[in-house]
Amino acid sequence: MRLLLLLVFAVTSLPLAAQLITRNFLFNSYNRIYDLELPTSYAPGDRLPLVLDLHYLGQDGRGQDTLTDFFLVADTANFIICHPWGQSTNWNVGFNAPYTSGDRDVGFISAVIDSIDAEFGVDRQRIYVTGMGQGGFMAHRLACELSGKIAAMAAVGASITDSAAFYCAPIRPVPVMLIHGTADSVIPYAGNPGFWPGVDALVDFWLDKNGCPNSVRTTTAYPNTVVADNSTVNRHHYACNSASEVVLYEVVNGGFTWPGHNCNLLNGGVVNLDLPSSVEIWNFFRQWSLSGPVNTPAPAAPLGLQIGPNPVHEGLYLRFDRLPKGGYARLIDLSGKEIYAEEIAAGNQELRVDLANVPAGMYLLRLEAGAQFTARRIVRQ
Repeated sequence: MRLLLLLVFAVTSLPLAAQLITRNFLFNSYNRIYDLELPTSYAPGDRLPLVLDLHYLGQDGRGQDTLTDFFLVADTANFIICHPWGQSTNWNVGFNAPYTSGDRDVGFISAVIDSIDAEFGVDRQRIYVTGMGQGGFMAHRLACELSGKIAAMAAVGASITDSAAFYCAPIRPVPVMLIHGTADSVIPYAGNPGFWPGVDALVDFWLDKNGCPNSVRTTTAYPNTVVADNSTVNRHHYACNSASEVVLYEVVNGGFTWPGHNCNLLNGGVVNLDLPSSVEIWNFFRQWSLSGPVNTPAPAAPLGLQIGPNPVHEGLYLRFDRLPKGGYARLIDLSGKEIYAEEIAAGNQELRVDLANVPAGMYLLRLEAGAQFTARRIVRQ
């Protein structure tokens, strides 16, 4: 067998995939920043969907990119991913008084959308926003105040501030997806009275805003593929009307994390590894446009991949879904030159990758099988 991995320096370059572009401009007398990644297939004149991914308090756009790995989904599904930077790592989500004070991030995000559209072209019917923690709070506020631009919203480990909820007046129903851990100690599942509602009240809030307060809930258990993570997921679906829906992924025993990614956040708690959050968020988004439901083909399902240890010194162990027709793992250097290749035999589920001669740094491990692929960032110490 020949082993192939995909080697990438993750901060300044991306794997045979999205181009990382940074833009800044003056907004409300502040220099504001956003990172942008274009899929490999992008060509001038394209008008692609746009996903805005907002970081949590204390993080920045580059850190959010590392946390969510959205560029991997974007490159396969052919959309633009943008990571705006908050002012001093903060978003004006409505905690401060008066409500309209601060750096007016709603206007900044609106300007980011217009800037990307002017330079690269965007499908204005298919612009979406997601975020974690305070970034998720901001996603809720944007769904309220930019519903004429935002087709759908998803929030991870977040709620809506009481002030944002009070002023919330979307001009159209907004499809909403929520992912929240029941053991989240940062943004408690039960809420924080006087500041933000609990998850159940948040669901009711959006059902009411979308015009379907009596929607019937359908609950299904998400496949528990990684038993050792001590967490399971329940998917609660609320069929609203032809213009929207509300979906809640209840992460049982999950903490303040981005499920599917072993992110080790401060006070994060249990990380659920069953739910590939970035993939599921895109699967939700791709069903909706400003005009209502759209029919788009589902992207190829990612291969289940577990790796460890990470960070790694020499031996990296891979465990993945059984490959009926075999597959490949790939290693390519910064210039795009293939360094090593190993074909994976049909039915194989495990592999050891020898990194003894690989320099320290950050890399991307890519596993392929036909139209399917999956990838993980790793750190070689």
